[in-house]
Amino acid sequence: SVNGISADTILFDGSIAPSDVENIGFNDPDAGGQRLAEDFSFPDPVIVTSITFLGGSFPTGTPETDSFTLTIYNDNMGLPDPLSIVAQIDLENVVRTDTGTSVLVRDLFTYTANFAGVSLSGGTRYWLMIVNDTTSDSDDDWVWAGKNLIDIFGRSFDGGLTWDTPPGSFSFVLKGTTTVVIDGCDSGVQNTLLPSGGTISDLISACAD
Repeated sequence: SVNGISADTILFDGSIAPSDVENIGFNDPDAGGQRLAEDFSFPDPVIVTSITFLGGSFPTGTPETDSFTLTIYNDNMGLPDPLSIVAQIDLENVVRTDTGTSVLVRDLFTYTANFAGVSLSGGTRYWLMIVNDTTSDSDDDWVWAGKNLIDIFGRSFDGGLTWDTPPGSFSFVLKGTTTVVIDGCDSGVQNTLLPSGGTISDLISACAD
């Protein structure tokens, strides 16, 4: 074994500054059948361990208990594939932080959650959906915060069975680690950061040289 720590870093940055938010979209089963999803990919194999996203409660803006579920789909011809779910995770211990910014006269919050690592391939398109079940919150539904007319997002009106891709984007950031790849073979092992400041991959490259 090699002593080291997880070299967690930003793997995908789809963040939108709170001050730039101009759109909100319901992603709450308590609000009906609408679901929103965002696409992402990585150049190399990774292990995703954390997500940060932006949203709030509508219409009163007084959030109670959150109950988030993260779903990652494979892609099917440019759309989320409801028949091919890579991972579905109940996000626990979500940290909710008030950004001090509001949209549509409602407070915006940053949400961060860590979870057991999900291994994802490089050069592959995926989609993620963040749903917050606020059934226990009688006066609010959860909304994801985004921006109009940049990129595209996935949208469903039947609970995620069929999708289209209107223009726009919703805020999220994925963190984790890359994995150790040896001669094109993904070992699935985290590329840990060593006390020297290098990584396991650095050591392997030195051995190869």
